[in-house]
Amino acid sequence: MAFEDLKEQIQSELKNRWDQFQESSIYVRTREKFENLTPNSQKLTVIGISVAVAAILISFPWGYFSTSNQSVTSFEEKRSLIRQLLKSTRESQEAPNLPIPPDLNALKAQIENQIQAARLLPEQKRSIAPATGEKTHLIPDNLSQGSLVVSLAQLNLRQVVDLGHQFQSISPTVKMTDLEIQASAKDPHYFDVIYKLAVLSVPSQIELPADPLPPTKKPKR
Repeated sequence: MAFEDLKEQIQSELKNRWDQFQESSIYVRTREKFENLTPNSQKLTVIGISVAVAAILISFPWGYFSTSNQSVTSFEEKRSLIRQLLKSTRESQEAPNLPIPPDLNALKAQIENQIQAARLLPEQKRSIAPATGEKTHLIPDNLSQGSLVVSLAQLNLRQVVDLGHQFQSISPTVKMTDLEIQASAKDPHYFDVIYKLAVLSVPSQIELPADPLPPTKKPKR
């Protein structure tokens, strides 16, 4: 009963408002101008007003829809970023521990053994020396124990590739930071090569502290 009364009050109020608007000067002038138009102009005016009203009505749900799409996109991007972060953390925890890196003397000895095993001629061996005054941007200074420069001459392409692979495979803590290849001055069919190898600085394994106090023995009776 109360709902019916409220409905009648709303309808009556809307009708009174519409009657008042029809009596206003703005409505009268607008109606006169509309009636003075040609039939085609009247149709175009009605269509334009209908399109404007429809656009206004559609703009509200469309705005909410666009906002919801942006929220969903932002949520999916953040979720993907969190998943990548969790994946990287899990992979870093599952990564195997690096072995103890060799010092420069040990690395030099291994390289000499590999060169000897490759059966290079004496004139193909130039020098194996620590790098002096050279810095690489690939490895920070605090993560490197030092670098070696291996200079060889008159190598064929297969020897260049095989020796580079062998040097790189000495240890996971030995990385090749640079490779310089140029045609030999004596014979352009062969190459003079300079390998630059860096030894990573790996922190030693953390030792667990021993028990501060030995277990106490109960006194005998």
